[in-house]
Amino acid sequence: MDKFHINMKRSGAMKCGKLGLGLVLIFLTVTSIAQNLSQHNWYFGNSTSGIKFNRGNNQPTSVTNQALPFGIGGAAVATDPANANLLFYSDGSRVYDACHLPMLNGAGLNGNSTANQPVAISSIPGQPNKYFLFTNSTNFTTGGSISRSIVDLTVFGNAVFPAPALGDVLNPKNVAVPGLSNRSEAMITIPHANGIDFWLITHQSNSQSYSATLINAASFTGTFTTIVSPGVGLPITVANFAYSVVTRKIAVSPQTGSDDALILNFNDASGAITFDRFILNSATTTVGQSIYDIEWDRRGRFLYLSVTGSVAPPVVADVLQYDYLNPTTTLASVLPSPKPTQSFGLQTGPDTTMYHIYQSGTNLRVGSLAKTDSVASKVVYNSTPFGTTNFAGTQFPSFLPKANVNLTVTFTSIGTCQNMQVYRLERQVEYEVGLS
Repeated sequence: MDKFHINMKRSGAMKCGKLGLGLVLIFLTVTSIAQNLSQHNWYFGNSTSGIKFNRGNNQPTSVTNQALPFGIGGAAVATDPANANLLFYSDGSRVYDACHLPMLNGAGLNGNSTANQPVAISSIPGQPNKYFLFTNSTNFTTGGSISRSIVDLTVFGNAVFPAPALGDVLNPKNVAVPGLSNRSEAMITIPHANGIDFWLITHQSNSQSYSATLINAASFTGTFTTIVSPGVGLPITVANFAYSVVTRKIAVSPQTGSDDALILNFNDASGAITFDRFILNSATTTVGQSIYDIEWDRRGRFLYLSVTGSVAPPVVADVLQYDYLNPTTTLASVLPSPKPTQSFGLQTGPDTTMYHIYQSGTNLRVGSLAKTDSVASKVVYNSTPFGTTNFAGTQFPSFLPKANVNLTVTFTSIGTCQNMQVYRLERQVEYEVGLS
């Protein structure tokens, strides 16, 4: 009789008081790729409300466990890509752990928590369970600087024995990243083509210069290499970046009202950024901010622009669709009438639906756009998928860059049973950063 024993060891993953079950590699023989669940927890805005996507069917539900206080601008959430367990989240000025408690040493970060993209995160190559947290101090068109802090999830933190560690922010924190001063609000992390490293994308305020800062193993000790791409487009200040992993293109929304949005090409191997095109006639005002956010559909053909809206001069808040394959087509509205008072963040969820933050009275609610990979007339808008919940925030969170989860299997002889060998089946999950 043959017997197989599955050898699984507990990992540090946990869900507030409950030990999580992880899988640990012994020997490499077979590899498989699991679903990436790194975008299944959305915590944003200064309310207790958030959004959680079911890891089985990707369907969203509202939750009411978010910690306060929290910024009204952009945020960043770290989620285990293998099991969708929350790891930590931040608004750029503070960090909360998986139990929604203030992470030790996590206060006093120098991100501007009212800004569009004040914080971005990535794992640290070569440092398991450690994460870079990049913060941006920019305030609208006043340039700021980029700093890095490190979240270490092997540190006990707020955990109560014998539960696994909940993490801590290491000292020193708020360490300036060399060369990244006078930045715009826009900031994102993108996987490197080598499947190991990352890029931090930023922009020099009121300029044509975009920067891609390499995040690799050397960055842990303070070595950052930045590739500057000058002379791209026209001098602007940037509010938001959106990246399409399908086309390797970055969409850019300007901070000012009179500048058109634009599209850039990104070389994820070299870090070079080049100009693709302007989205003509996308600027709708001469004052304030015209386009708050910009977002690709999941196939990288249709681009959606959130027109902020204003009273003086009168500009109607809206979400417009741009067809990359038909650039001469007029920007088409995908929101029904009556239009909202103001329009803010856009983000595609794990369910392939795009979500939209808009103002209704004094509340900031979340609507949804289905069929966003179709022409504008076929897009379906739902203004209340989460009822009348006030999320009290203008921007959705960013996430850890996508990762592949590799399952490794090996067999080891441990004896005999009725004259036949008994084998132990040993498995491990490795996290390999990638785009799939």
